[in-house]
Amino acid sequence: MWWSKKTLPPQPPAAEPLSKAEQKRLKKKCVAPLKALQSCKRANPDLPLAYARLESRAIECYAEVLAPQQALAFKECYLQKAEEQAHPDYAANDCQTYVAAMQDALKQRGCDPLQ
Repeated sequence: MWWSKKTLPPQPPAAEPLSKAEQKRLKKKCVAPLKALQSCKRANPDLPLAYARLESRAIECYAEVLAPQQALAFKECYLQKAEEQAHPDYAANDCQTYVAAMQDALKQRGCDPLQ
């Protein structure tokens, strides 16, 4: 399933906010990307581009569980762009529309891994 920027996957109907137990389970599942992001932010507080891919990865980790359609669309975009570029980390920059879609879906569930 490939979605272009003009045809993002449909947003699922609004779901109930996450329980504290679900939030805790997701934090545990996504601990590695969250810790990497925190470390990179501390080391590069004035360089948001230095940790943009780590932010995308943290969002994707949560979205894999809470917004699987949006996570799949991002992953497909990322893989396609990574094949086209010399440095795969730049691929995430080309897929920001999909990152925003994942983030929107997570916010609908009352969840923001970047907070």
